[in-house]
Amino acid sequence: MGSDASASADAGRAERDGGVRADGERAAGRGGATRERVVLGIDEAGRGPVLGPMVYAAAACPVSRRAELVELGFNDSKLLTPQVRDKLFTALHESGFLAPYVESISAEELSAQMLSREHVSLNQISHRAAISLVKRALADGLEIEHLYVDTVGDPARYERILQDALAGLPVQCITVSTKADAKYPIVGAASVVAKVTRDRALQSWDFQEQRRGAPALSRDFGSGYPADPVCKAWLRTFIDPIFGFTSLVRFSWATARTLLDKHAVAVAWAADEPSDDCDVVSAKRSVCLGAATRGAAAPRSLPVTAFFGPLPVLRKPASSSPATVRIVRKFGRLDSCPLRNTH
Repeated sequence: MGSDASASADAGRAERDGGVRADGERAAGRGGATRERVVLGIDEAGRGPVLGPMVYAAAACPVSRRAELVELGFNDSKLLTPQVRDKLFTALHESGFLAPYVESISAEELSAQMLSREHVSLNQISHRAAISLVKRALADGLEIEHLYVDTVGDPARYERILQDALAGLPVQCITVSTKADAKYPIVGAASVVAKVTRDRALQSWDFQEQRRGAPALSRDFGSGYPADPVCKAWLRTFIDPIFGFTSLVRFSWATARTLLDKHAVAVAWAADEPSDDCDVVSAKRSVCLGAATRGAAAPRSLPVTAFFGPLPVLRKPASSSPATVRIVRKFGRLDSCPLRNTH
């Protein structure tokens, strides 16, 4: 009993991601090291919203303490009130035996990957986040007796993806299922971690654009889901005809793209001809006015550098055509662009 108490105390001191290192049954690992045998659950929050990050979370529980996990009452976070979620979130971190892991993918990162030349689907981003969480748990010395994952797309295909990615690693069994957060308490725990983490991120969101001189941005953006009238009204109010949206918004979502097409200026990119005696070409920028701003009163102007820093300098490749870019049809001075809210 004394050694067990000592091990538990050591586990409680090993904090990670705001949680504690899981203890429990041990198995031989590589090189003779011992690994803690756990069940691991994975779920996400914020897959569908047009605002904010998508948060993936995992929760690890020693196999010997699964009964205690059940007693805590974890469930699908969507079925729980905010008060209950906060209480369970605190209980998880104070439990002394549950270990949370978090992967937060920002709106900017989601849009960048989904709009890149080599398109990355939301499912692929989700798969990679889940695999990253598993590998982080393994790196902490855990042996996963059973991995439970709430599915994204077809469960059988997702399970094969995980099996291929984790082949040869100490993951004994994988179960991917629909509504896993309601079926398996360990996935319910991950669901709570993901949901509370995302909610708190939105509640304390730091609009970096305001620190660079942009007008005040309201936090009354509702749930962040495209169908939410409050969210849609917020998007219509805080769209800028030149810069588009704040970094809180996922540009790749159809809701955002539709508003940009309707209320923002049209932009076209074209190659520029550099001088032959210089291998450094400054980027030239000008804007083609769309219906949203044509004929409107001149709004307040701010330097482009207030939003994006110094204007980029593009270097001409040694043996190819120049890569300089510009926006056609000049609008105002290069160092001053209008900033306004358009309804």
